[in-house]
Amino acid sequence: MPRLNWLKPALAILLVFALIMPLFPTAECAVNITLRSDTQALVAGAENTIRFTVGNTGNNTANEVVASASIGTSLTGGNLLMIVGGDGRYNLSAIEPGEEAQFNMTVYVSPSAVGQIIQISFTISYRNESSVATTSVTRSVGFSVSNKDLDSATLVPRIVPGELSPGQNNTLTLVIDNVGKRGATNISVSLGYPGSGAGTSQAGTSSLLTALTSTPTGTVQGSSQFIIYDSSGRWIIDSIAANGTVEIPVTLYALPSTAGSVFLFPVQLAYTDGFTYVQETRYAGTRALPAPSEATSFSIQLSTQELVAGRVNALEIRVKNVGAGQASGVVLGIGLSQATSGSISIPSSSSLALIGSDGTWVLGSMAPGEEKAINLNVYVPASASGSITSLSTSVYYTDSLSRSRQETKQLGILVKGEVNLVVLETSTFPQNISQGKPFSVSVTMINIGSAPAKSAILSPSGNGAIRPTSSDRIFIGDIAVDVPSSFTLSMLGENVTSGAYTLNLSYTYKDSLGQIQESSLLVPLNIRVAEANNGASQPSEPAYSAFLGAYWPYLLAAAVAIAVAAIFIKRRKRGSDQ
Repeated sequence: MPRLNWLKPALAILLVFALIMPLFPTAECAVNITLRSDTQALVAGAENTIRFTVGNTGNNTANEVVASASIGTSLTGGNLLMIVGGDGRYNLSAIEPGEEAQFNMTVYVSPSAVGQIIQISFTISYRNESSVATTSVTRSVGFSVSNKDLDSATLVPRIVPGELSPGQNNTLTLVIDNVGKRGATNISVSLGYPGSGAGTSQAGTSSLLTALTSTPTGTVQGSSQFIIYDSSGRWIIDSIAANGTVEIPVTLYALPSTAGSVFLFPVQLAYTDGFTYVQETRYAGTRALPAPSEATSFSIQLSTQELVAGRVNALEIRVKNVGAGQASGVVLGIGLSQATSGSISIPSSSSLALIGSDGTWVLGSMAPGEEKAINLNVYVPASASGSITSLSTSVYYTDSLSRSRQETKQLGILVKGEVNLVVLETSTFPQNISQGKPFSVSVTMINIGSAPAKSAILSPSGNGAIRPTSSDRIFIGDIAVDVPSSFTLSMLGENVTSGAYTLNLSYTYKDSLGQIQESSLLVPLNIRVAEANNGASQPSEPAYSAFLGAYWPYLLAAAVAIAVAAIFIKRRKRGSDQ
């Protein structure tokens, strides 16, 4: 048999996980860190001072906030900037809900970075006030790089606000800033989709207007994640003065699958400043908000967690949507043996057997708070008596953000054996009892259940004219399965008549799980009463005669024993005299 060398490390990991779980903050007291900069344009070949703002839009205080900069590479690769005058680590102390903290960082941008996009990432660590653990998140800001010579016109695009809400229409503004020293004219702007080139959408003809006007309305579908509504994504702008700005309203639908991701939208720009003609592609970044996090979306409960070994148990399992959103295509899988149903893998609970079902149920759509019940028939073998096992369940569904999800749960099951005592035979001594005189009742029984009754204690009771001579309880001990056992009761009959009687005896025992149980045993009894001499001339029987009549076998046995002992002693004495 192989040694279970893996067991100790696995138990240690589980113990560490159980100890650190309470350290994580709950969803009800969350910190949400945001990051933005005061500019999205850097100048190549020069030092650039950037003011970063770290905000807390959650509902809990972020303590010991530390922002650590990580200089990223450009879209074409290579390190194009360096931090000046520091190591890129900034201590921001505590940030209350709804408040912000700011810091300045100076970077030098390489001259070769002209026309490229550079990303600066920050690892922001903080401690939730309800936890001692430190949490870290990563936030990034993208920058476009322009030439150090700003005598010409330079157009830089950006998207405001910098966040999208997945699964709905977003009203955004595409802002075009002229950061140069000359005005730009005859400007063409084309907004593309992340992962595709700018200006690939087709939705009608554009018109050259003196101000800012969108093309004829129409829905443009350019990728599988975003849709631009009521526009082709192309605009013609007459002019933008030096240091001027033009704002273009854009309605953008983001699919639910974009949640929690960062996207760079390509913006193709073509313009002239009177001396040169420029045609280039720049990028405007935005972030899709993360989906609401739910510790669990479904709860699963059993009508009982105690099953009886050696029989088929009827159960009801209840599935409830405890999440905040609609769940569609809900499928419940219950694993009592390792099985696969289509693409659904059902975990195993080998000590149980499901009767009358393959273990999968299609529940359809479930609204928040909706609950559905399923009836099960589960067989537990007698050999599982006294064990603890689990019922493995898996819930497959599509959440409100169109994501396929799976939840697997283990429901604890206690398997107890059944004790079933059946009376085989009863008898009385003497066979014909006398009024007002004690008699004994012998009971032979058998346990036909699936588990022994341990430390059984019987409480005697009577039935009308028949009552026990003592209220003391009788210790029977362990009653094994399929093995006859017996006990004797001392009873007394007063004004009793011949016939059938039933004694309802209560008893306690320990079941296979060590729990104290109480039950009752019905003992059928056939009583025959000795005929009494009712003649008036007959004197009453002396007390010693009644005693001899009831206990003469015991007295005879005692007399024989005494005689044998006397003969033995006399012979030993005679042998010693000789």
